[in-house]
Amino acid sequence: MWKRMKMKRLLSGLTTVVVMVGIVTACAEQDSSGLSDDEVARYSRQLTEALNNRDNAAMETILYSVFRRTTGLTPDQENPPGISETAWHIILCRNQKALGRIITEEQFEAMRDRFRFGAMIALSVSDYAENTEKVIQCGEKSSDPYSIHMKRAVDWVNGWKTAGGEQLYKEALEYRDKKKEWKFYELLENYLLHEAEDKVYKPALYDRVQRAFQENDTSYGLIYLGSLADDDYLPAQLEIARRFRLGDGFEQSNAKAVYWLQRAQSLENRQEIQDRLDLLLAKLLKSEHRSIETWIKYNISPTR
Repeated sequence: MWKRMKMKRLLSGLTTVVVMVGIVTACAEQDSSGLSDDEVARYSRQLTEALNNRDNAAMETILYSVFRRTTGLTPDQENPPGISETAWHIILCRNQKALGRIITEEQFEAMRDRFRFGAMIALSVSDYAENTEKVIQCGEKSSDPYSIHMKRAVDWVNGWKTAGGEQLYKEALEYRDKKKEWKFYELLENYLLHEAEDKVYKPALYDRVQRAFQENDTSYGLIYLGSLADDDYLPAQLEIARRFRLGDGFEQSNAKAVYWLQRAQSLENRQEIQDRLDLLLAKLLKSEHRSIETWIKYNISPTR
């Protein structure tokens, strides 16, 4: 019942990732990178300066420039008319080889998350996924640095399949802490959150609920808050009790607040929970006591 955000929403507004992904999606036997040693040195110096200054716009400009210089095309041109698929692969691989000459090992490490993002897209979009293996094979044949680092990124993404929800959620939060540094960190965060949700990791599911409320998607938040509370996730039970007590999103109901606090108390006996219960129990009418007894007797979870 937990919905996966559609890739279109994840990828909306992307413009710069095509430089990374376009290269991932094709590889053939390599020919010359088409750059002189002086050009390689100049681009590498510019890239170092952009990385040191955390200037993403400058970095994107450099990558675009290299693409145009080595292919004669712009990064948003995908398999232009009149060019065979094989020729297109060769064109893209020329750019890939050029980047392998330009980017130093230190720069590759600084750009690790950009490679991860490129791999995430490559493995998530069908048009790209079928060609991803080619870039890996190409790197293995030529020891091309770019291909090798992309393979590491692809392995990282593939590792999500076997990773546990806790690990995925932890990595998502790490990207959340960094997302002000680079606009695509938020997309990496969201993707990892979805992977954690797919593992039915309750903290990740509850995180999504909280974000829904922050984004004023109250309908989504209330529905899935109730589901998590009914699935005996303590933070969700305490939150739904608070909302029923205050009438926040729900019709105010002390009886329903008591019901959820009692369930929370049965999971984890805390004095603070008991204190809240005592205050509300003193206010309950006899009819509200009967309602609670009915819910318990017939295993009804009042989530609306």
